[in-house]
Amino acid sequence: MGAELRKIHRESLKRRTALLTYDGMCRERKRLTGQLTEHAELIIYNIAQIEESMEALREDIRKRGEVVQVVNGRQTYCQQNKSLYELTRLAVRQASLSAKLGMAAGNEAAGEEETVEGVDDL
Repeated sequence: MGAELRKIHRESLKRRTALLTYDGMCRERKRLTGQLTEHAELIIYNIAQIEESMEALREDIRKRGEVVQVVNGRQTYCQQNKSLYELTRLAVRQASLSAKLGMAAGNEAAGEEETVEGVDDL
C-alpha cells in the first residue's frame, strides 16, 4: 500500500515545492523512525498540500501586493490582501502538523540557542 499511496500523492501534487516537501519529509521521517506508516504519510501529504496552497498565496501577494484597492460602488479604499491572513493561518497549521510528526522546523535551532551565551552572560 505504501508505494501505491505515495504514487497517488505524488501525482496529485502539482507544484515543485510541494513535491520536494513531500519527498523530503517522507525520507526524513523514515530516517528518524526507521519506518513510514500510512498515517504519517497522510500527514506529510497534508503538509505538502498546504505548501502548495501557500505557494499560490505567495504568488498572489507578489502579484497584487500586501495592500489592495477595493472599489465598492462610489467608495474606494485600501485593505490588507486577504492572502496574507490565509498564508499566516496555513503556516500555523503546517507547523502544527509537523509537530505531530515530531519534525517541527527549528528543533535543531532551538537546541543551539540554549548553548549560545547571551549578552548578559558576558
